[in-house]
Amino acid sequence: MSLDTVKQEIMDEAEQQAADIIDDAEAEAEQIKEDARDDAQQIKEEITSEAHDEAEAYRKEKIATAKREAKQTKLKAKQELIEKAFDQLEDRIQAMPDDERATLANQALVAVEDDIDIGRIEASPAIADALETDAEVVANEEIDGLIIENTDGTVSYDYTFRTLLDEIRSKHRKDLADRLF
Repeated sequence: MSLDTVKQEIMDEAEQQAADIIDDAEAEAEQIKEDARDDAQQIKEEITSEAHDEAEAYRKEKIATAKREAKQTKLKAKQELIEKAFDQLEDRIQAMPDDERATLANQALVAVEDDIDIGRIEASPAIADALETDAEVVANEEIDGLIIENTDGTVSYDYTFRTLLDEIRSKHRKDLADRLF
């Protein structure tokens, strides 16, 4: 075997090894690309899923917020209607003629007489003039209604229209709401 033949065989073998290395490297590169594509697809699917979940959570949060705001708006409107009804009651009381006010005041006196010995009554002038009682009556421009005290001043009943209206507001707010809604 000649030197050229050996040299040629070594060259052929080296070329074959180089070709095999290149083929292996290309196959490995192709596998790396395929793995990268698979990983990228998986990451894309995960990101898409997370984005969908976040969008759904955001949508649910927005719906809950909208429902809460609608409920608050509805509640506020109901409260305004209740206040309007009480304001109308107050207007009706303010517009009540003096003779009706006096009738109510005398009815209050009759109711209180069973509980205390009436000693003194402080009343608005229109009511003071119309009271049917033997007790001391003091006209007071600053009150609208009457305040009844027992003989020793230890017990008093406040029948001013402001106090009565405040009591009606606090005691009957729920009843009114139930009737209105």
